[in-house]
Amino acid sequence: MLVEGLEAQVVDIDNAFLNGNLDHEIYMKIPEGYQEVVGPVEKGDSLALDKAIYGLVQAARQYWKLMIDVLEQGGFKKSESDPCLVYKEDENGVCIIIIYINDMLIVGSKVAVQSAITHLKQHFQVKDPTTLADYLGVEVKKSSDGKRAWLGQPTILQTLAQNFQEEVLKMRSTLTPGTPSFTGQKIVDEGAKITEEEQSRYRSGVGILLYLTKHSRPDIQNPVRELSKSMDGASKLQYRELLRVIKFVLDTQEL
Repeated sequence: MLVEGLEAQVVDIDNAFLNGNLDHEIYMKIPEGYQEVVGPVEKGDSLALDKAIYGLVQAARQYWKLMIDVLEQGGFKKSESDPCLVYKEDENGVCIIIIYINDMLIVGSKVAVQSAITHLKQHFQVKDPTTLADYLGVEVKKSSDGKRAWLGQPTILQTLAQNFQEEVLKMRSTLTPGTPSFTGQKIVDEGAKITEEEQSRYRSGVGILLYLTKHSRPDIQNPVRELSKSMDGASKLQYRELLRVIKFVLDTQEL
């Protein structure tokens, strides 16, 4: 996107799960208030669904099948390596769509992106597209020349600070996220384990760090991998290592 100078728009499909078509007959219990609006019903009556609704087990699957059908009608092809990515290239240029339920990121030439949005609007209710600045909780800041971008997860960092700020406040800063040669080995001595309350905090902290490594902080992957080996029984040493990684992340929020 950056190298080729492509445009990026975020599209939100309104009431996504109400669009799905059903493959077989499904009936539901008549909800309260139905009689007051529609009219009287007989004992034992039920409703036959014409389309999918929220709360239906099949809703997400049926919406997905319809979305793929619509995109294939528009000339898009599914990626062989990622089922959530479709693409096409024609006289308008290249267009790539990343699908995450009802949130879609459309990248391509300006004409190709607008053509894809127009095609989607013919089949779905689409909220006004927005220029890429935040996608799935990841903030995106492009440089003035449009050739570079910064990715960050400020909301996740705020949660990390709220939960662990007091514990790491007086710790010294480090140049690396993890202690050299640290490994997350299983504890042999039961007496070395942390308390249940601390273990709960440990799992929470590692979980937040894992989400950071997924999108914006690959630099902490090694120590977080080792910490994740002790989710069921960490030692005091491993808990201190967790705090070290958290301290490093909070000290380097602009990376």
